[in-house]
Amino acid sequence: MRHVAHLFDELLRTRSGAEAIGTILRYLASALRDDDRSLLDDTLAQLSPPSQEHSMRTIADAYRAEGREEGRHQQAACVLLKLLSLKFGPLDESTTARVSAASLEELDRFTERVLLASSVDDVLR
Repeated sequence: MRHVAHLFDELLRTRSGAEAIGTILRYLASALRDDDRSLLDDTLAQLSPPSQEHSMRTIADAYRAEGREEGRHQQAACVLLKLLSLKFGPLDESTTARVSAASLEELDRFTERVLLASSVDDVLR
């Protein structure tokens, strides 16, 4: 871990190093499972104070962005489920699961189809 911390410190001294560290940390923050994040914590603990401060800000920004994206997804799914149930009545579990598993782009397309669709299947095709 010490060699990684040393590399981060060296990177921070270069012109585009802060951006490179940010990219690496954003990737790690999104790719590591919760139980593997202690590895990231251990690496951060080895950094010099300037590198540590920059790294913590970068990770916090990545988590905030991830939270905002998750919030947008939940809101879009909730709106679509409400529109579907208002137009077609109670929804079965498979429809709710399909909507919950859809990407944000899919949810947007599905929501656009609600007004003209004659069935739930028409919306989710």
